Amino acid sequence: MQAGAAKVTKARRKQPYRPAAWLRGVVGLGLGLGLGLGLGLTTLGPGALPVRSEVVDRVVASIDGEPVTQSELERWVRVRRLGVEPSREVLETYVTEELLAKEAKAQGIQARDADIERYIAQVKAQGRLDDAAFGRALQEQGLTVETYRENVRREIEKSELVNKEVRGRVSVSPEEVRRHYDEHKNQYSVAERVRLRMILIPLPANDSPAMAMQAEAFVRALHQELENGADFAEMARHYSRGPGAAEGGDLGFFRRGEIVKPLEDVAFQLPAGALSGPIQSPAGYHILKVEERQGTIEQPFDAVKDRIRAELYDGALERRYQSWLRDGLREAHHVEILW
Repeated sequence: MQAGAAKVTKARRKQPYRPAAWLRGVVGLGLGLGLGLGLGLTTLGPGALPVRSEVVDRVVASIDGEPVTQSELERWVRVRRLGVEPSREVLETYVTEELLAKEAKAQGIQARDADIERYIAQVKAQGRLDDAAFGRALQEQGLTVETYRENVRREIEKSELVNKEVRGRVSVSPEEVRRHYDEHKNQYSVAERVRLRMILIPLPANDSPAMAMQAEAFVRALHQELENGADFAEMARHYSRGPGAAEGGDLGFFRRGEIVKPLEDVAFQLPAGALSGPIQSPAGYHILKVEERQGTIEQPFDAVKDRIRAELYDGALERRYQSWLRDGLREAHHVEILW
């Protein structure tokens, strides 16, 4: 282990931040609707922030004859803190969100007040916020409690729609799980040593909820860039504030027990060349890349069957969701993209 990596081993233990597959998050209620306070406060609809007067208000799409303007799209990107410029891909995501909301209304799906209050209570609990602190956090985002409640209502209704149309129609049998294990045993082996690169985005020192949300949004945008092919070493040199940043995030080799548990649990499960999702620890948000694995131990079926079932289920959900978007939701509405 390189000397610079010693700082990583000194962090206090905390459960790793493991976001569920995005679709599983969409189809559940409660915290499954978002990523706690971060997404909860930024899953917004129109009207949260004023539109800049200098934006040219051209029409970029229409949904069932209703125009979508450039300023609406820019505002949606801004209030969600996506960290990207408006593009056709972003516009497609916006259109999908609007179609989900329209379809939920058409099917008479209505969120109950009790579900809204329960979700808000969970957000407060996760952020350790009382009513006053919660109100201040909303105000920092340019929101009122009423606006936030309405956006939570929209998210719950979309969640119930996708739950009805997708989740209820997907299942994975025990036979499928066993067959997948038998055909891909090498994917579920455990390395004896791993060579890691890491990007660390620290949590703000003042522990402000708004600043913490911005840090989370930034690391997610950074992770998306890496998923899209950005060079990990170059991104580490520019953005990491952790050990090994000057060397492109290279931490060297580790055995089990030599790094903090949240990072170890993820690192020793990844194949060589794989990228982790964002992992939260007391130090901040980490993104890992496994450069090399040395030595492997085959894991028994019982040790990995739940993980395999979750992987197969998430894949089936994704395929079903995309099929429903393409052949169901889009076909039921008239959409024109003018980008």
